[in-house]
This record gives sequence, C-alpha cells and structure tokens, in this order.
Amino acid sequence: MGAVGCGLGQCEVAGYRDGCSGRDDDGRARAVERGDLRSDADLTLVVDSLASLVLYRLLFGHAPVTTETIEQAVNTLLAGIANDFDALQSRADAEADHQNVHRAAVR
Repeated sequence: MGAVGCGLGQCEVAGYRDGCSGRDDDGRARAVERGDLRSDADLTLVVDSLASLVLYRLLFGHAPVTTETIEQAVNTLLAGIANDFDALQSRADAEADHQNVHRAAVR
C-alpha cells in the first residue's frame, strides 16, 4: 500500500489509526522551540479539522473544495495555534518567493 500524507506525519493507508495520530514530535518540538507553535496546540485536532472540511464538502457536495478554501482553512487553523501568525506567514511568504526565484533561475 502506498503512503499518504497526514499533514504532520506520514502513515500507510492501512495503518491510519495506529500509525498516524497527526504527531511528529521532533517537528513539533522544533516548531515550539522556534516560537512558531504554541506548546498547548492540539495537532491531532488541527489535522482532523482540515480533513473534516474536505470530507464534509466531498460527501455532501454543498460547496467545492478549492485551493482557496484549503488555504483559508489552513490560515484560520494556523492563526489559532501559532504564537505569532503574522511573523510565521511573512517567513513562509519569503521562503515561497525565494523558491520561485530559484525555480525561475533553473529554467
């Protein structure tokens, strides 16, 4: 069976319940240490919340699952668990800009 991303860790589809609780303790510790993540953030709830949005929309079909919807949901969730969401978003934007410049230079 192929592996699927769980957002905060990796697991096999068949081992979802056992192997993927949304926990990546090393990554979590680094994020808390950097000041990006509140130490009391429930990452399993965050992953469940995002997955629930997608599954609910796919199941009931009342609204599409779009890139914009996912970005808005991720930003909303991050705003709740980040120590300083604006600083985190600025760093992410700067990294994305750097990657785009690098990709353009490689072409």
